[in-house]
Amino acid sequence: MDNYNQDFMISANKCAKFIYNDPIQKESYESHIHLGHNPRDHIYFDAARVLNRDDELDIDIDYYQELSNS
Repeated sequence: MDNYNQDFMISANKCAKFIYNDPIQKESYESHIHLGHNPRDHIYFDAARVLNRDDELDIDIDYYQELSNS
């Protein structure tokens, strides 16, 4: 990987950690889910994906899909 891509990934991870660890973003995400919105449409989900933690949010995907199919 060249230096630019390496620097880019380091920066992306720093941004993702900031968002993922921010209690306000977590609360906003939980509200988003509670209202029946798609988890993938929230920045918190994107941060989890960058950090390879999106599998922790699978339950939210399942919940959204159940709501969508009802």
